[in-house]
Amino acid sequence: MGKIKFLNYSNGERFSENYQMLSKFFEKYTGNGLQENWHIGRLDWMLNHDYTNPELLPLIGMWSEDGEVVGVVIFDIDYREYNWKNEDEISIYYSIVANEADIIMGSRQEFDLTERLIQPNMTDEETAKYWQAKNAKVVVIKHGMKGSTAYLNNGESYSIKPFPVKSRKGFGGGDGYASGFLYGIYQEWPMIDCLEFGSAEASMMVRSNNCSDDLPTTEQVQQFIKETKEQYGEMIARI
Repeated sequence: MGKIKFLNYSNGERFSENYQMLSKFFEKYTGNGLQENWHIGRLDWMLNHDYTNPELLPLIGMWSEDGEVVGVVIFDIDYREYNWKNEDEISIYYSIVANEADIIMGSRQEFDLTERLIQPNMTDEETAKYWQAKNAKVVVIKHGMKGSTAYLNNGESYSIKPFPVKSRKGFGGGDGYASGFLYGIYQEWPMIDCLEFGSAEASMMVRSNNCSDDLPTTEQVQQFIKETKEQYGEMIARI
């Protein structure tokens, strides 16, 4: 077994070696017959279509082992208004990615934008059921200071509140949340522990002066959780 590594799609080259790797991945992991051909056909459409800016191709991330793509799709919606021409475009492209994602996380606003042309004004529960009927195993919906909930495709759900901190900036929390949550997923922790770790790291990030430079270590997050619970109580975050 080789070492799994992350790589980005080749810059500006639509049909590069990376294209062949992605095609083989779809052939191996998406089934047989029409479903398989449909996935590869959609990849061809995306790479051929005028709407696709070749300069954005490096934003496609892949995990590979011994030259073979082995990764899964994790979709952090991360809405930025300045990246889009209009809300219809947002809904079209967000929903294309969300259809294939195993884990989807985003704010209620971001899910509303994704679902705008599908079914507007869905509740959190309706949102989770809709995407889990597609492919999602876990849907995480965030409500800012009100907290967030992870909906599992077995019907279970777990909620968490933000850890109380004095915020110094309005960015970095989402990155901290995602990295902490996914770290717990990769460690095969119980879902509530994944949420708690992500929420704690998000709080640590918004109280710091920097962003990626201040991402904490595992030990620092665990110490933060311990100290905060000692100050505010065991159930300060868990609902």
